[in-house]
Amino acid sequence: MDDKKIASADQWRAAQKEVQAARGELLTLPSGLTVRAARPDPLEWIFGGRIPQRLVSAVMGGPSGEASLSVEELVELSKFAVGLLTATILEPRIGDGPGEIKLDEIPMPDRVFLFKWACRLVTAAGKEDPSAKLGEFRQAG
Repeated sequence: MDDKKIASADQWRAAQKEVQAARGELLTLPSGLTVRAARPDPLEWIFGGRIPQRLVSAVMGGPSGEASLSVEELVELSKFAVGLLTATILEPRIGDGPGEIKLDEIPMPDRVFLFKWACRLVTAAGKEDPSAKLGEFRQAG
């Protein structure tokens, strides 16, 4: 019989935190505040089933000029944006615990910048990436 032990849930969580920490970088926001952030790997979101259908359609080259978003699509995209920002900001963490900050306490220009940065639409310096397309959630690399 094999002497190897099955990894615990805590070991998996610790391994994921190490991966995030290794990818983390200091990022100065439009407000002038600095956070430690990491761009989530799109594959993490795809494998987790967390990319909204409308965004997948845009990435896969869906037709341009589609009708405006339905209420359901808007809610789905809003949840995606919140999840993306929560995963992106490593320090301080977003949450309700000690030392954490609530998402609604982050100024809107900072939230917009972080979302664009996480989606690889802007650089850390805030410059638009000329190779990026709106709605494209590109593979890290």
